[in-house]
Amino acid sequence: DTYYYSLRFDDAVAQYEKTRDSPAGTKYRAESALNAVYAYEKIIDQQVNNGKLEKKVIAAGATRDPNAKPQDIPPIRQKYIASIDKFLEKGSEHEMAPAFGYRAGEVLYSYGHYDDAVKRFQIVVDKFPQTEGAKFASNLILDDMLARKDWKSAAEYAARLQTSKVGG
Repeated sequence: DTYYYSLRFDDAVAQYEKTRDSPAGTKYRAESALNAVYAYEKIIDQQVNNGKLEKKVIAAGATRDPNAKPQDIPPIRQKYIASIDKFLEKGSEHEMAPAFGYRAGEVLYSYGHYDDAVKRFQIVVDKFPQTEGAKFASNLILDDMLARKDWKSAAEYAARLQTSKVGG
């Protein structure tokens, strides 16, 4: 934590990952997995603010270009997704699990990896249906169906969401 609070996020990630992946004990694994994700978020924020990394945002609505090829995901964002995956392995019951699951899908979606993103969004909806993360994830799944002009699936999915009261 000293590295993190000293704003040395690269060093913090290295230590959190070392603890998270250590076979020497389990006491701090889940906490280290969570903190590694937070440290990656700080690194990404720094790189965006310094102009080293493009800020990516998913536009609301059906904006998927069916002809666009997926973009390469920068290594730091790939590490962020991998860190989220490790966190979800060790802390799937943690209150941040739905949000981080959604954020991993969001990164994939923002770089045009739509199918992989939708799979991750659906996991959030299935595992954490009453959360804000599930609400956002289900909206993007629906938007994706609409962007692909898959009207029948979109109507069925929307009806299923309403019946199951996804997002509370």
